[in-house]
Amino acid sequence: MFSTNTGRRMRKSAGMALGFITVLFAGAVALAGPASAATVTAQLDSGRILVNGSSVDDGIEITLNLAGTVVTISNTLGSVAAGSGCTQSGGEAKCPAGGIDRVDVFAGDGIDSIRNNTNLPGTLSGDNGIDTVNGGSGADILFGGFGDDTLNGNGGNDRLIGSIGHDRLNGGADTDRCDGEVETNCEL
Repeated sequence: MFSTNTGRRMRKSAGMALGFITVLFAGAVALAGPASAATVTAQLDSGRILVNGSSVDDGIEITLNLAGTVVTISNTLGSVAAGSGCTQSGGEAKCPAGGIDRVDVFAGDGIDSIRNNTNLPGTLSGDNGIDTVNGGSGADILFGGFGDDTLNGNGGNDRLIGSIGHDRLNGGADTDRCDGEVETNCEL
């Protein structure tokens, strides 16, 4: 059927192809590397604290110290990098509260959680993914983005927008406006 030389050439070609594919696969694995923890960024921006999530799962929490002088941004699923106007403290960013009138969070992709534990109003957006967004005691705008999201306004006159997906919205205390599939404590 095949001559001895043809059979050797085919085996040699197949062996070279297998070796080439192995090198390509090993290179791709080396480039991909291990999954890294989520790094969120926080910075001061014209009277607000701007927080941008990562492209993986984030657990973003915003807290105000008892003296009301420092806002801390943490990430329960990774770390936070302090940007302009904020300082790095371990894996958290600390921003001075003086002159800050709001906190805006854009979580990015992933299954994210946002918790505003302050009285600062803000825009809190889960973006893409199955997200849980919790407003603070100020007047917040909560946006779920794409995915089946849970939005909790808590205190303040809030605006909750579920967007695309099967979303659960709970306005909480005060007078809240909701737009989602399942609405609780939504007066408007």
